Amino acid sequence: MWPFGKIEWKTVKMPLSFLDDPSAAESMTVDFEAVGNPDGLCRFFYATYSYPGGEASLEDYEKLLEKLRGVECAHADVELKFRNGALRGFKMTPGALAVATGCDACRHLELLGWGINGKNANREIDRIKNYEC
Repeated sequence: MWPFGKIEWKTVKMPLSFLDDPSAAESMTVDFEAVGNPDGLCRFFYATYSYPGGEASLEDYEKLLEKLRGVECAHADVELKFRNGALRGFKMTPGALAVATGCDACRHLELLGWGINGKNANREIDRIKNYEC
């Protein structure tokens, strides 16, 4: 197949979990995990975001974490990138996270990195409602 084939985007609503990592407070980052099987395999979609520095205070960051810890049943729109029919990437926008969690402060998050894995990083998988993989 041609390596630069047609790119297709597909939006899928997936269960979302906030990964509460105590070491994240040092760098003011927030980690999320979505789970789904868009290509027939169970996939975990991870994204790490930074909370904006400068005028944002540690107190505001702590408030955001407390709100996210209280979210129980979140489902986010995840934009999946397919090339030549194979899953190649995804986007979880801050706007989609804000809608899914009901926490408007998520709109200010900035993406640091993302990854797709076949393993779950969240030890508290029961927090993800409607887990189907």
